[in-house]
Order: sequence, then structure tokens, then C-alpha cells
Amino acid sequence: MRSKAARLGFALGVLCAAAGCASYRQGLAPVRKELREGDAEAAAARFEQREAKPDQLEYRLEQGLVHHLAGHWQESNLAFEAAERLADELETKSLTQETAALLLSDRLRPYRAARFELQLVPYYRAFNYVGLGQL
Repeated sequence: MRSKAARLGFALGVLCAAAGCASYRQGLAPVRKELREGDAEAAAARFEQREAKPDQLEYRLEQGLVHHLAGHWQESNLAFEAAERLADELETKSLTQETAALLLSDRLRPYRAARFELQLVPYYRAFNYVGLGQL
């Protein structure tokens, strides 16, 4: 009986983690809508109203891009700098996370940016410095 309860508790935990990912994406829908409509300033304000996830690489990359599009050069550079630091930290993988992901689901792994995503960060930062007049 105890193992059945443990399995049920574990399954509920995995489902909650997956639901959290879905709600994160859903929370970005209004931001993306404002970007599509060309209102980057409103999108940046709405992005910052969301629950902050400063320890997540995806959050920092999106924050940097939204602020870049809104012309908030300094805020964009700070977010991209934090993203680069997080990407470096994620290179050293946790044995526990990797084992859990292997046994259960890849969704248990933290988001790791694709190589091309991180290669674009210096370009955005360079454009931000041009916007700041810091050649």
C-alpha cells in the first residue's frame, strides 16, 4: 500500500511540474500578442509584471529580447548578461537531475538554450551598446 501511495504522490509531482511549464507558456501569450501588434513598450511592461524567474535561462533570454525590442538597452544587456552566466552554470549538469530525467521525463531538466540562441546574445548586446551610444 505504501508503494502505491508513493507512486501516486510521485506521479502528481511530475504532473504539477509539467503543468507549471504550460502555465509559463500561457503567461507569455499577452506579451507575444503585444509584440505582434507592434507595442513593444507595453509588452516589456507586461513581461515585468509576470512572476519573475531570474534563475531560469529561458526567462532571462526572453526578458533580454523583450527589453531590446522596447529599446530598453541597459535592461536588455543586464538580462542577457544574467542569461550568459546561467548558461555557463547549466553546463555543469546535476547528477540527480540527469538521473531523474533519464528515469522519468526530460521536462525535469532545466531549460538549456540551443547553441544558436546563445550565439545571438552577443549580437543583441552589441546593438544595445550602439543604442546606448557606447561604441
